[in-house]
Amino acid sequence: MKKKLNLSDNWVFKIDDNIEGYDKFKEWMKCEVPGTVHTDLLNLGLIEDPFYENNELNLQWISDCDWVYKTSFDFPDEFEKDSPVLIVFEGLDTIAEAFLNGELLYKFDNMFRSYKIDISSKLVEKNNELEIKFISPIKYAKSQVDKHGKLYVELNTERTYIRKAQYSFGWDWGPSFPTMGIYKPIYLLQTDKTSIKNLKFSTLSISENKAMVEVDVEVDVEVEGAVHSDCILEIGLSLKGQLIKEKTVKDVYSINKIKMEIDKPALWWPCCQGDQPLYILSAVLKNNPSADGEKIIDSDKRKVGIRTIELILEENGENTFKIFINKKKMFIKGVNWIPTDSFLPRVSEERYKKLFLLAKKANCNMIRIWGGGVYERDILYELCDELGLMVWQDFMFTCGSYPEYDEFMENVKIEVIQNIERLQHHPSLALWCGNNECEWSWYQNKDKDISKLPGYQIYHNLIP
Repeated sequence: MKKKLNLSDNWVFKIDDNIEGYDKFKEWMKCEVPGTVHTDLLNLGLIEDPFYENNELNLQWISDCDWVYKTSFDFPDEFEKDSPVLIVFEGLDTIAEAFLNGELLYKFDNMFRSYKIDISSKLVEKNNELEIKFISPIKYAKSQVDKHGKLYVELNTERTYIRKAQYSFGWDWGPSFPTMGIYKPIYLLQTDKTSIKNLKFSTLSISENKAMVEVDVEVDVEVEGAVHSDCILEIGLSLKGQLIKEKTVKDVYSINKIKMEIDKPALWWPCCQGDQPLYILSAVLKNNPSADGEKIIDSDKRKVGIRTIELILEENGENTFKIFINKKKMFIKGVNWIPTDSFLPRVSEERYKKLFLLAKKANCNMIRIWGGGVYERDILYELCDELGLMVWQDFMFTCGSYPEYDEFMENVKIEVIQNIERLQHHPSLALWCGNNECEWSWYQNKDKDISKLPGYQIYHNLIP
């Protein structure tokens, strides 16, 4: 089974010693993880409220500087000494270098990605020191413009060279606070040699009294595609505590696709069209019962909904835009969602709940996640599942041209795959949109041929 140790305690931070001046910030100071440099300084009373009067201008120096965070930890007692240990960074904002016991661990350049790194050979029994240096996003972005050339971009021109929430550079609705920090959890992870890597769920079809669903289980094995004869995979689908369907897979591969027919399915509907029943999908990986004793190797579960969705873009030879849920045409009543705070970690789950309950009370049935923000936290999509709020999910590109050089494209490819796989199972997820207004802005202001737009290859080739 998976073993996990959160690394959220005992962090300190300071301005990097190589930055001239700012001497009072060069002593180690306590901080919160997850958090940001701005909120850590605010919590310590070292800066005034960034939103007050002209403090936006007075605090620009923070983003121009490099900052360092560090903590220490012992080798966990519950971890096996002879099994690999991974460190997982769920989200670093944004350009950073991590060091473990003085040795460079990794260089990070995308706040929308998670990173999983084997640190087994670098660990010691006591006082492992983890240090993360955050490089100024302003300096980094400008260095990329100098290297690759200026692109057509609305508002801040260098922002599109960095895979960071674009709103943080300032927008027509919010201030410019290019943040830095550990904005999502960091933890140690240990798994067996064979473990569940991903769990997906899809509704293939529905009829009057039946539904065909597919469960995809990706198993992390030493050899891709090989059968793991020592394991079995048990799949279960439950509703309100009652087991509805189960299947056992005896030949376990790296990719396992299991189809199941569900009698009298309880369908998931958008708000005001019906109920939102959520099934519990479970996957349990066990050793083969023929071996000595039964042992659970790994397990995972998801809340899922049975529903079909169809987007119609052409009808009778003319363009249209119609969404059908469970074969029924929907009238969309939606709102646009931007980040709830310039400083993401301080948004509580209660705040998400309050805002989404207001959306439901207003009879909305769709939330559009704007492409200048972030792929949101799991709580947002879970609330949408429960409340019947469909999600229109932008990819994180907005109002400008984006580079297409190989390293950037590969970075974006991993970002896209990770976030699609993380969110795929949510019944509320209605569609993915390539960007916010990039083609439109190019068409209006530069060229009627949108295929000339830098970034076109991302939306029309890489993502599809």
